[in-house]
Amino acid sequence: AVVSTQSGHYGRVKNTFNMTVQFLAKIANTTEELRYHTATELENLEKLLNTTRDWLDKTAKEQEGLAKNVDPVLRLEAMQTKNKALERELYYLVRKPIPQWYKDKLNKMMEALKNSTVKAEEAKKSESTEEGKKDEEKTDDAKTEEKGEGTKEGEKSDKEGKEAKEEKSAEEKVETKEEKSAEGEKPEETPVETPKEEQTEEKPKKEKSTDCDSALIPLL
Repeated sequence: AVVSTQSGHYGRVKNTFNMTVQFLAKIANTTEELRYHTATELENLEKLLNTTRDWLDKTAKEQEGLAKNVDPVLRLEAMQTKNKALERELYYLVRKPIPQWYKDKLNKMMEALKNSTVKAEEAKKSESTEEGKKDEEKTDDAKTEEKGEGTKEGEKSDKEGKEAKEEKSAEEKVETKEEKSAEGEKPEETPVETPKEEQTEEKPKKEKSTDCDSALIPLL
């Protein structure tokens, strides 16, 4: 049977080509330590892909250039055979069992990745804690500084209040001194002396003595 480039069979072969290319690209992007396909297996698949694709492109071009009365060169049987051979090689590598050493290595890598993630999180948490402590210290320093400034302001206020009191006290002392000085300038009043009773009593005694003397005179 003649196969057209627009037929479903031709599209199926193209799809096998695309899957093979994607598989080889995925293996190429994987590190060698995580590859469990041998280099020979990958080389054989790539070689089969290239030969099949070259055959299809060449045969399709020849078929398009042929006249309708000429025997076709692109036949369904040949296309199906080529496609089955490429699919078989591709699916063998895709479905190849994963060896135990690969599983062990993969588990170790996953464990190492997990540990590194945990360590990174712990380091980040520790860094965050350190930053928090620094912020607290800054806050405490700021509070201490504000408290010190408040204490200084309080001391300054107390000092000003004390100075004001001392100044007021000094003014009051000056006023008191001036008042006392003003009172000292007033003339002193001379107190009136009251005659003592003894002087009054002595005078009559003296008079009595005079009378006695006059009485004694004639007797002489």
